Amino acid sequence: MTMQRFGLSLPRRWLAAALVVATLTPTEARALAVPELVTHQGRLFDNTGSPVDGTQDLTFTIYDAEVAGNELWSETITVDFDEGYFSVRLGEQLVLDENVFDGSTRWLGITVGADPEMTPRAAIVSVPYAMFAGDVRGEINPTNVNIQGFGPVIDQNGQWVGDPSGLIGPAGPPGPAGAAGPAGPEGPAGPEGPAGPAGPAGPAGPEGAPGPAGPQGPMGAAGPMGPAGPAGPAGPAGATGPAGAAGPAGVQGPQGPQGPQGPQGPAGPLGPQGPTGIVATASFAGAIDDVPLDPAWVFIGPTVVIVAEAGQRLTGTATAGLAHGTTLIWRRVDLDLCYREGAQPLKNFSGVNFVSPRIEQFANSFSAAGTVLPGAGTWTVGMCIRNNYGGEVLDENNRVNGWVLLTN
Repeated sequence: MTMQRFGLSLPRRWLAAALVVATLTPTEARALAVPELVTHQGRLFDNTGSPVDGTQDLTFTIYDAEVAGNELWSETITVDFDEGYFSVRLGEQLVLDENVFDGSTRWLGITVGADPEMTPRAAIVSVPYAMFAGDVRGEINPTNVNIQGFGPVIDQNGQWVGDPSGLIGPAGPPGPAGAAGPAGPEGPAGPEGPAGPAGPAGPAGPEGAPGPAGPQGPMGAAGPMGPAGPAGPAGPAGATGPAGAAGPAGVQGPQGPQGPQGPQGPAGPLGPQGPTGIVATASFAGAIDDVPLDPAWVFIGPTVVIVAEAGQRLTGTATAGLAHGTTLIWRRVDLDLCYREGAQPLKNFSGVNFVSPRIEQFANSFSAAGTVLPGAGTWTVGMCIRNNYGGEVLDENNRVNGWVLLTN
């Protein structure tokens, strides 16, 4: 059989070995025990070069020499192969300890089933020795020393910074006091502290001298008048007083005759041009086909759109040539000009029914005219028709034409 690892294909009894130790990160390695397991992976081919599938027993043996030597450790594992690939963990059956890895070079031999052991053996390099990094043996060269859960005990200068308990003995008796040294120079004054809270108010002082009188206040309201005293003797007549106010005007007398007409004054300046009477005109003409009649007003034929301002008038006239089949015999209709804004109901110009005799079966000529004040807005204008029966149709070749004026 042939064993392959990491792209190497070797004939039987040759092995490309690679060992991977399940190590911890540096932080974890300081806090947890290092696992004593080694991972080994490879690929096995038979003597025809085909990868092996199924189950095989693999025996792994560690020696202290590349050839012959002493067997230090051995373990047999039943392995399931997938296209020749396999992966095992060594040390689960028989522990790998410091007696196996003591710092010397070790060699791994692999045996497939009952075959002889494959050669040459593979040297085990430094990775598995990381299992014993949790127990330092020999000289160490740290930059400082920390104890988990406590903190630093030796700093980077080699000074002990940990708990001094056990390092320092009990204090001895105090020695005699030495002579007082000279006083040092006075330091600078510190900044002024914040003002303290206000103290309690002191007792009232003696009353002072009265101040000057203030200005006199406003005079109070006059009291009620006392009773009249007895009349005194009449005094001498006084001087004549001034004239009293004029009395009301008397009734106006009759108008006098008109005086002669004065001369005519000069003509005033010419005023501005007034607005033109006609603002817009429009006309409509076209065929009327299959118009359904209704008790409400409906347009027949084409219409026009007029934009009006407040106070402007719509004046219009229209003529229709109407005929029908047999459904309208003995029926009367109302004809007029109508207008509306948007989808609002139609309004007729006359404001009352414009009653025509019944429409005969053959051509009839009918006219309508009128003037309205529609108000500001956009208005649709055209000839309209209605009858009180509904459900009937103008179904002959009818026509209508007319015009509309918008004036101020």
